[in-house]
Amino acid sequence: MAALDLRVTGLGPNGRRRPDGRPGFDRLPPELTGLGARIACIADSRPLADYTRILAAAGLRMLRTERHDTAMLRMIDQIEARLHLLRMTALDRLTAAGVNLDAAPAVLDAARTAVADGALGYVLLTAEKRGDA
Repeated sequence: MAALDLRVTGLGPNGRRRPDGRPGFDRLPPELTGLGARIACIADSRPLADYTRILAAAGLRMLRTERHDTAMLRMIDQIEARLHLLRMTALDRLTAAGVNLDAAPAVLDAARTAVADGALGYVLLTAEKRGDA
């Protein structure tokens, strides 16, 4: 049996396809689609149904899905706390590196809203290979 911890966005059914055929999510605000979102594995995540289809195509049968959106909210809170600490202890180094801490509140607020709206969250998927007992 395999347990997969996947970050899933666009959990609702209204994801749409982009011209290149990849999923696109109009429910994610621009703050959650840029480079930082890509680093955090948010911008290119897929709806839960896509992961289920991918796993089925790989010969796995879904046994269970568990939503863990509170883990996402805790992560957002931890990021905010770390940014506050950096502002107090290393602002000069961040400024020299070109980091704009003033943009952080809008991104964090957008992430919290996306979690509340069901567009962003964590899901634990448990699957087993077909034919296994």
